[in-house]
Formats: sequence, structure tokens, C-alpha cells
Amino acid sequence: MVVLRGVAIAKSLKKILVADNQFNDDEEVTKALEFCMRKNQHLGKYDLKYNNIGEAGLLKLTEILKNNPHVHDVEVPEKVENIEEK
Repeated sequence: MVVLRGVAIAKSLKKILVADNQFNDDEEVTKALEFCMRKNQHLGKYDLKYNNIGEAGLLKLTEILKNNPHVHDVEVPEKVENIEEK
């Protein structure tokens, strides 16, 4: 997610909308989210709806959020694929 690497240094952003971009929750994406959240302390809202984020991705996102308390609003897909269904 090259976009998230760029957003990591954009200090005037308060919210990013990356909904419905067909990305998944693989390691590259979760690491990019983690980097962005850690680096950009001004960005507090992330819209991730309508992407392919499963239960494992949400668990990783939860861990990332624990270390980034400035992030106060994260929208995720309504339907999440269960790990056991894969």
C-alpha cells in the first residue's frame, strides 16, 4: 500500500478514505497500516470499509490500535470472513 506510506508524512490529514479499494489483510497491507498509524500522529480516522479484511486482519489491526491511541475512528467491513472458513 504505497498510498499509506505517503499518507504517513502528510501532517495536515485528519482522515483517510481507502474504502472499496480491493485490498486485503496480508502482511504488506497490515505493515503499511501500522507504519502509517505510528508515523502520522495527526491522522485519527481511517475508513477501510468494503475491502477484503478478514478476522485475522481485524485481530492484527486491534493490536496495532493498542499502540496508537491517537487513532480514534476506524471503519472496517461489515462482513468479515472467519479464519476457520478459509
